[in-house]
Amino acid sequence: MRVRSARLRTRPVLARAGVILAFLLAAPVLLPGVAVAETPRDQQWWVDALHIPAAQRIATGRGVTVAVIDSGVDSGNPVFGGRVRGGTSLLIGDADRGIDRDGHGTGMASDIGSSGGDGRPLGVAPRVGIMPIRVDVKSISDQDRAIRYAVDHGAGVINISQGGSGKALASDSAALKYAFDHDVVVVAAAGNTSSGNSTVSVPANVPGVVAVSGVTESMRFWSGSAHGPETVLAAPATNIVSVTSRQAHQQGDYVTADGTSDAAAIVSGVAALVRSRYPGMSAANVINRLIRTARNPDGAGRNEKYGFGIVDPVRALTADVPKVDRNPLLPAAEPSPSTSDSPAAAAGTTGSPVPWVLAGAAVLVVAVLAGVLIAVVRRRGAAARSRTVDRPSLGAPPPRA
Repeated sequence: MRVRSARLRTRPVLARAGVILAFLLAAPVLLPGVAVAETPRDQQWWVDALHIPAAQRIATGRGVTVAVIDSGVDSGNPVFGGRVRGGTSLLIGDADRGIDRDGHGTGMASDIGSSGGDGRPLGVAPRVGIMPIRVDVKSISDQDRAIRYAVDHGAGVINISQGGSGKALASDSAALKYAFDHDVVVVAAAGNTSSGNSTVSVPANVPGVVAVSGVTESMRFWSGSAHGPETVLAAPATNIVSVTSRQAHQQGDYVTADGTSDAAAIVSGVAALVRSRYPGMSAANVINRLIRTARNPDGAGRNEKYGFGIVDPVRALTADVPKVDRNPLLPAAEPSPSTSDSPAAAAGTTGSPVPWVLAGAAVLVVAVLAGVLIAVVRRRGAAARSRTVDRPSLGAPPPRA
């Protein structure tokens, strides 16, 4: 009986405990002032604003490698799932490409390709391969070598979330042309005003590069973003939560930051999705697809703040976009002097055969006329000679008296 009575007494206690537990679980709903802790994934406003989960149901970046020219990538971080492959370090005396003492490069790789899970930040292309190329983030002197390395080792997209003022060095311009000629998409940050860049930084200001400016949570232009006529696309750049390297921030796994560095990385991730969805598509058509499907808050056309508009991953993967045969960001080829100075020469090399036929006919007519003229002259000369020979002789003059 005691046992039984004891059991009876426990039932109200369990019931009350169940009510308390249910109240605690419902507290965020019943009491608006009570909130549960957000995970880093919950704080990624841009993932939802750009409809990244919907885009990832179409493509994940599998089969594409993105080179991250930056401070390195913490290759052991579980968010990359062993997808940090290849790469190199151009730092003298610090050749380990699998570490990141600054944390910036790991953050960019996170924006591009973190696999997320367990509340961790999610990247745009969670199955993409990451190729870290370590350089001095305070200098762009090794940029040309880094670009050429990325191209030669199979990168389909190159992300450069760093830059400087002025114009590109001749060596950097040549390296970028090398990338364009080898069918690689190059994405670079426009720059931040806090770093002294009011105009688009180098290498983003080089024709052919996808220069990316920044927008805020309201999807309007971020005042901290550099901008100019070279701007190509815009992407989220404020309150961006990303993974950081263990070598740089042992006290925490995540950081929140503002900058067009993140905006460029997001666009690089979208480029990787497009190349994954359309494996045979050229870099020129990937870029064309990105700019034609972007949404410009200021209306149709290109402007200095948004470029062609804010990148739209789902439209970039699904829209019907006409094909192009060259990078739409490159200037039109100028005619050679022979083409502009000599139309006949141009027609003879690449134009219609009709001008050649007409020219040949003209030569033939001239030749015939010349032959006829010569024949007439000869006949008249012969007739003149004949009349001189046949004229009667007048004889010698009579002698003088």
